[in-house]
Amino acid sequence: MTRQNSQSGSIGFCCKMETENGTMKTVIITSSHVLNKKEKVYMNIEGESVEVGNCIYSPNEGAMNIPSLVDIAVVEINENNENNFHTKVMDKEREKQDFQISEKECDQYTQVWKHGATSGLTTGIVTSPKFEICMKNGTRFVSIIEGQSKPFSDPGDSGASVLFQENEGIFALSLIVGQGSPDKHPPDESSKRNCFTAILNSAIQRFESERKAKLHITSPK
Repeated sequence: MTRQNSQSGSIGFCCKMETENGTMKTVIITSSHVLNKKEKVYMNIEGESVEVGNCIYSPNEGAMNIPSLVDIAVVEINENNENNFHTKVMDKEREKQDFQISEKECDQYTQVWKHGATSGLTTGIVTSPKFEICMKNGTRFVSIIEGQSKPFSDPGDSGASVLFQENEGIFALSLIVGQGSPDKHPPDESSKRNCFTAILNSAIQRFESERKAKLHITSPK
């Protein structure tokens, strides 16, 4: 996924959005710092850069600001490109699966994975389910993930979904924001295997309340 300025990020997932007047739209969800509101979004489709939609929501206020760390960006997909997207996520075997948003705080040391645009599939563990960040414009929580054999994320992976499995269901916990942690950014050598992530459940609740819209996510089997 590419922005107008050619910088890239990752798709978290796609889903249906029900607007305040009941209209259903297909949307892309990614991290808020990946896109600015009203920005056009492009993707490589069959070897060509294609404009696929516009960012209709992003409270991004610049790097290392509360909204850029903890909120989502929403891209409305153009109707003629909807067939290029699906509302599933990939498991560790790269098979498309139904999923839902985790509504509970993840346990420490839960095993997770992500598929990013830069580093592809990586696995890790949750080291801090709720890491508190305090800044001039507020206090919120992020999740810290540690890569198991290499860094969990690289530049360009921002926006990718952090996923875990519980029983037969796959759950989306959070979205990649950046390497290290908010108190070590840019990361030093000791923290490069870590990344901090925006907790999806609370970010989606803020979006739905502000926009008076509803995101419809598929349910696990």
